[in-house]
Amino acid sequence: MSVLTMNTFLRNALRIDAVSSAVVGLPMAAGAHPLGDALGLPAPLLFWAGLVCLPYAAMLGWMSLQPRLSSTGVCAVVIGNAVWVAGCLALAFAGWALPTALGLGFLLVQAAVVAVFAELQWVGWRRAQAA
Repeated sequence: MSVLTMNTFLRNALRIDAVSSAVVGLPMAAGAHPLGDALGLPAPLLFWAGLVCLPYAAMLGWMSLQPRLSSTGVCAVVIGNAVWVAGCLALAFAGWALPTALGLGFLLVQAAVVAVFAELQWVGWRRAQAA
């Protein structure tokens, strides 16, 4: 297993993702039913997705404080974010749910923001490997 020395770029990408995950996850978990009605998305899906975001945010926050990280761990974060993006796009367009216009916007903005996080973390990971 390769160990990376944390760089400022990767540290900040992890921190911003951690804050964003908590900011999105808490209302999704706490307000799943009213959000589900407004977004046209299943409340249980919003609840569990929000609940997943909270320990994920804590993990990212912890990772951002470490002087060194496992290369595999950072890759897992990037892959997890890519899977989240794919899930948002699938919910938006595969017919698994019937989101409202607000729900479609919610899914597309989430997919775009998380894709940016994945890209930033990938760049940070590559920079850490090169150091």
